Amino acid sequence: MNALFAKGDENVKKVKAALLKDKVVEVWEINTAIEGTGENAGKYESCYYNGYITEFELTANAEDFTEYSLTVGVFGEPKDGYATLTQEQLEAAQYVFKDTVVQTAAESNS
Repeated sequence: MNALFAKGDENVKKVKAALLKDKVVEVWEINTAIEGTGENAGKYESCYYNGYITEFELTANAEDFTEYSLTVGVFGEPKDGYATLTQEQLEAAQYVFKDTVVQTAAESNS
């Protein structure tokens, strides 16, 4: 999986430490393309699980973000549900995931 971090984010150190010290991490995979409805309105489809990080490497740098590829050895049963994202997290996710179709300026700003 890939993870996006703001440049200088202290969580990069925490992830590296979890890898080196063989510590359990919590992971949420969030699909920002699928919004919840009803009691899950304002949330996004997600999957939560625990595991050990077995690989962690820098794959790309951008102006404000760094992207890492990591592999997690999952244990237990993943749980599906809906997760809340802050506006900052949502904007970072939108920065990464763009369609391959050319967009007009108006579409890009929506």
